[in-house]
Amino acid sequence: MRRLFSALFPCILLLLVLLAAFQGRNSSAALSETELENRIWQLSVVLRGENAEGSGCIYGYDEERQALVIITAGHVLKELQGSIEVKLSDGTVLPAASFLAAEECDLGYVYLPYEKLPEKEKAYFQKEADGKFGEFLQIRESSSLQKNDAFHMPDKISTGECSFVTGYVVDPDRYLEEFGCEMIYADGGAVPGMSGSGMFDDSGRLIGILCGATEQYELAGVPAERIERYRQ
Repeated sequence: MRRLFSALFPCILLLLVLLAAFQGRNSSAALSETELENRIWQLSVVLRGENAEGSGCIYGYDEERQALVIITAGHVLKELQGSIEVKLSDGTVLPAASFLAAEECDLGYVYLPYEKLPEKEKAYFQKEADGKFGEFLQIRESSSLQKNDAFHMPDKISTGECSFVTGYVVDPDRYLEEFGCEMIYADGGAVPGMSGSGMFDDSGRLIGILCGATEQYELAGVPAERIERYRQ
């Protein structure tokens, strides 16, 4: 018995190490307020058109286009019109290579050439991806959300600086006729320019993209799991 344990011990130890690494990488532990704000700040951008501005969220990497994928609301792209510039977290402003709006759910996609990113930005995303570029953003599916779950959104436009707004889930999967699909329906304040912002949980995972708000503090967001479905 002792010999058997001695023979199996290295395998057991390796298994425990791999399990710990897996759990660490996929941890959903809440971040500190500073960690959460830094993460949201880094992943949030301002989209600029000729006569308007909107918000967006860095979602991932498109290998075919060799570009960062930025998600926003489809109606934001229509309001910006013409050429679009992207203002990154460090203040760098770069022209988007292309953009398109999905036919459903008010989603928009902006593509920013990776080679034009500042080295500091490249280093951040490569570090967050743990060596596999493009996997730096975790998402949380709407099926795991519950009523009153908190989420956080950036406001980079109204004050010229980055402030944060907290909202609360009312229904994670409600059909809203004006969008023509199931959306995250929530309570929370929003100001002009926040459409297209990412909605992040306490662990910094993306749960959706803000697409609508009312004066009655109603919010509507496209669930994060729909982003890849409509991407072309």
